[in-house]
Amino acid sequence: MSNQTFEAEASAAWDGLLVQYRPPEAPDDWASRSMWPLVQAAASVPRLRSLYPWTSHSSLNFSLSQSFRDWGTEGFPGIHAGPGLYSVLAFPWRDNRVLLATADSTEAVTFVDQWFRDNAAGQEPGRRSEE
Repeated sequence: MSNQTFEAEASAAWDGLLVQYRPPEAPDDWASRSMWPLVQAAASVPRLRSLYPWTSHSSLNFSLSQSFRDWGTEGFPGIHAGPGLYSVLAFPWRDNRVLLATADSTEAVTFVDQWFRDNAAGQEPGRRSEE
């Protein structure tokens, strides 16, 4: 699969998340109320928008691949959205290693963007798409 195909699929995935979490949500849907500002903030950051987004258990995660087989194996941090709290979790997430806890979704996104700038230089989105 070409890098251009990856870019199109990643863009479509971001667009889908923006639709999925856009208000209005159900009155008892705390997850969407927490995820919407997070997804909106992350989608506005070019570096993160160039990655493939995936969600699991009220967390926004990022991948260089659109293949679910690669998700969670790359060692990238994810952002968990809870009621009033965004936690950036280091990989592996099961160890519950919190790198940042904040009430501000934009601060969490900025932290992850900086992490990618510092730690993922030279890794290109879509590189695993042909495996």
